[in-house]
Amino acid sequence: MRAVDSLLNTTAAAANIEALQSSYAPIGDSSANLQQQLRDLNDTNDELDAEIAKMQAQQQAVQAQIRIHGALLAPIRRLPDELLSHIFLLLPQDGSRRYNFVRVCRRWCTVALHTAKVWTHIEISSHRLPTESDLLRRLAMTAQAPLHIDFHDGDPEPDYARLLSLLYEQSSRWETALLRGAPQSVVAWDPSPLPMLRAVTIEGRNDSRELDDEEEEQALENPDEHTVVSRYLHLFRDAPNIESVSIQCLEKPAALSFPSSWSKIRQLDINCTDCESMGRTPLRTFLPALFSYRHTLGSCSLCANDLGLSPDAFSSGPLVFPRLVELVLCGAPIQLCVHIVAPRLQRIEIDLSLENSPAHELAGFIVLLEKSSGCPDLRSATFKALNEEPADVIDCLSKLPPSVVTLDLLDDPHQEWAPPMPLVTLEVLKALTLRRGCEQLLPQLTSLRLRPTDDLVSDMYDDADRTRKVLEALRDSRAPSSGTSGGEGPLAGLRSLVYDDIDNVELIREGKITGLMPRTHVW
Repeated sequence: MRAVDSLLNTTAAAANIEALQSSYAPIGDSSANLQQQLRDLNDTNDELDAEIAKMQAQQQAVQAQIRIHGALLAPIRRLPDELLSHIFLLLPQDGSRRYNFVRVCRRWCTVALHTAKVWTHIEISSHRLPTESDLLRRLAMTAQAPLHIDFHDGDPEPDYARLLSLLYEQSSRWETALLRGAPQSVVAWDPSPLPMLRAVTIEGRNDSRELDDEEEEQALENPDEHTVVSRYLHLFRDAPNIESVSIQCLEKPAALSFPSSWSKIRQLDINCTDCESMGRTPLRTFLPALFSYRHTLGSCSLCANDLGLSPDAFSSGPLVFPRLVELVLCGAPIQLCVHIVAPRLQRIEIDLSLENSPAHELAGFIVLLEKSSGCPDLRSATFKALNEEPADVIDCLSKLPPSVVTLDLLDDPHQEWAPPMPLVTLEVLKALTLRRGCEQLLPQLTSLRLRPTDDLVSDMYDDADRTRKVLEALRDSRAPSSGTSGGEGPLAGLRSLVYDDIDNVELIREGKITGLMPRTHVW
């Protein structure tokens, strides 16, 4: 380094900024001296480049050793392979990123390759269409572990039928199946035992291709055989351990009969809205299944625009669901409330945001409460776009048992149509505000979510001060620090109060007042 410093001092004396800025032009001995200095500088620069490259290589080697030492000392290396494989199984199933963890290191890849359950989620769709050899290789990686099938029948092509056929050959170890559509060839397949199947989701749709003459004649003679739902019900008729059934119907079977082996159904979800948008009303074809499983059902979701029931459909008496803890009614199924008895209900959701949903049906839900001994175990209630008078909404809230801790009152500000009477109104907000000396409404409430319509937002813009005072009064009366109200016992206090407008404002977060309010310029 001293030689470099000496060279720099010598050359800087002869060639510097001052010389460049002057009119000096070296000639003779001065020019020869500068040329020699330039050669010396170039030689020194080459030596420095070589030294720098050597030092950079040494630095990279040191950094690599730092990483290796740090990785060897990482606590995760002390985890046994068995525990690491369990962690892999708990990772979120997120599309194409599902298996990114195998690229982290050789050990993780090795553990994953020897954990059969990591590879048991098999998806076949138009954007993820494996070759036959890829599918067979993947099935081999799963050993004999239970399979989770996700099949999406896209454009009509032979590959779909062949791939699904290969999967169906392994149906004895299907545990869950999500099936969107089905190849026409499914009709000719023989039912196979499915002893491990626990949950099935079927999204029915009509075939996008035109039937040939023979198929069209068969479809006319037996129309139900050519609906996707009917095909799968036929194939899955020997699944004695199935507990969860979800059906989104995009077609209308004239009649449906669930397999007799399905005697353990605990969860039933039926959505017919897409089918009804084409002028069909198939929900009534599924109601016999609802009736037959009422003694085992723990969760039920029904979504439709029309029940299609005759007046004497419930002449035999009410529908008693002794184990039902979760009930979701979207659209017309709210009309079933007057016939339902569910004394162990813990969660209710009523959604009337569908176009042409019935109005003024809350009275039926109140009948359900009364017939069910008040539903003393009810913990969560969600109401969406009810199209009810504020007084009727308040009356319904007053009928809810004091055990309710979560309440969501949601209008849909983005839907193309809107009910004439919004759910979230200033009257309802005032009713939810606790006042000393008054009857406590939902005293154990810890979570409240409010989503107004655009109309209410407009009202707030016109009278921001009034609305702010209403929200502040509601917030303050239900904050944990408010203690008691009316001397009738302690309040739980809200842990969360969310005003879900454009800003999604948290007025209370984790039991503490945030000081936030919806922005007045939004109102």
